[in-house]
Amino acid sequence: MPRQMLLMLFVSVITLCWISVGDASDNLQWSELPAPVREACLKRYPQGKMGIAYVIPEDDDEDGPEVYYIQLENKKQEIFIQLKEDGTVRKISINVPEADLPEAGTTMLREKYPKSVVTLACKLFTVREGKDVLTSYHIELNTKGHGRRSMEVEPNGKITTDYVNDAEFVTPLRPSTTPLKPK
Repeated sequence: MPRQMLLMLFVSVITLCWISVGDASDNLQWSELPAPVREACLKRYPQGKMGIAYVIPEDDDEDGPEVYYIQLENKKQEIFIQLKEDGTVRKISINVPEADLPEAGTTMLREKYPKSVVTLACKLFTVREGKDVLTSYHIELNTKGHGRRSMEVEPNGKITTDYVNDAEFVTPLRPSTTPLKPK
């Protein structure tokens, strides 16, 4: 699967995460996560607090391996982390302020959508050989005349994906309240 498709899948899963928060029965508790998943989260984010967590089959294969999606708050940053059942971190999304976006990308956005307002900005990382590799930025905009837009921007500022975002974000994320490390 091409890199852009994988990134779009990851962002779509995050979007589904936001939308599905309303059904608390699907959300996992810290104690319900496999030990390797908990250990990997603690290793990366020892001061983190878990908001929501859920599991889905990888590649929509009901009999295949499971992937865990966990929303954390760490040092006032909202983070989404995708892990395999064995604790291997696959992808990380970190919400960032608009000022952290690449200047070339925001310049292109302002030219293309002059009166837009950035409503969400995330740095997207893929973990390769144990190292976090910045692969792109996910940006959501409210635009005048073009509706709500979602796009992917490479670190060099090139817009690789730009589409109308029809998703309804009616349920906010549950506040992060569960410390990863018991007191």
